[in-house]
Amino acid sequence: EAERTLGVMMAPLETGTAQHLALREKAKNWAAKFLPQHLLCYDVLPLLKATALKTLEYMMPLSTLGGSDWVSIMSPFLQAILHKAGVCRSFPRVVVFAPLKYQGLGIPHPFALQVFHLLSVLMRHLASRTKTGQYLEANLQSHQLETGTSFPLLQQEPTNTGILASETWLKRVWIELDSLGIRVEISSPPLSLHCANDRLLMDIFIDALVDQEDLLWLNWCRQYLQVTTLSELTTADGCSLTAASLAGQPSGHFVTSYNWPRTRRRGPSH
Repeated sequence: EAERTLGVMMAPLETGTAQHLALREKAKNWAAKFLPQHLLCYDVLPLLKATALKTLEYMMPLSTLGGSDWVSIMSPFLQAILHKAGVCRSFPRVVVFAPLKYQGLGIPHPFALQVFHLLSVLMRHLASRTKTGQYLEANLQSHQLETGTSFPLLQQEPTNTGILASETWLKRVWIELDSLGIRVEISSPPLSLHCANDRLLMDIFIDALVDQEDLLWLNWCRQYLQVTTLSELTTADGCSLTAASLAGQPSGHFVTSYNWPRTRRRGPSH
């Protein structure tokens, strides 16, 4: 169940449904208070930008609502202000959200504003090494260990490794940016290889075109064994698997420098 935290509706599953409903209700309340007011038509749109949109922008750094959600949220605002601005209420929304130089009304689309704020948080805090940036960097490294590939999270393909990553703000931003064709490259320490010709296990599985369900199980096994590379499962000569790996038991031969996520064995057959 979602809870209100610093003005934003947050839920463990991060579905965004509660936030969408809360913003929709705010839009209706704003419109109800606005309708009786008497304003000059050329004051209406600046008022919308200075009040309603600022209310929406406050929570955008934490939101990953879709474009259709934002259109739904904006509907009460537009129904209230367009006719007061001397514009037909059914005016094409493409023109409503278009810039003034293209003969639009110059109202920023909230979905575009959201993407801008997400990118701003991601780039600004990581570059400035703020406390939030340190948390984001730790989250990036955690996701890379979780997915087990040779690429940082934001350079991976969500269709390949999205199923392997935990549900976090960073994952949702990654998927949203990928859907828009936006590529962000942020360097992150790679997972270590231990010898010549060593390879990361998840890279091997992905190159072998393992299907998503099997990939998820293989990654769970890898995390349970706390291994990242092929050499951690094999004997010193690299010719065979160790007894511990065949038995599905973590090996004590490698001292890991990673803080692994907590994983337990599902049962004797796993």
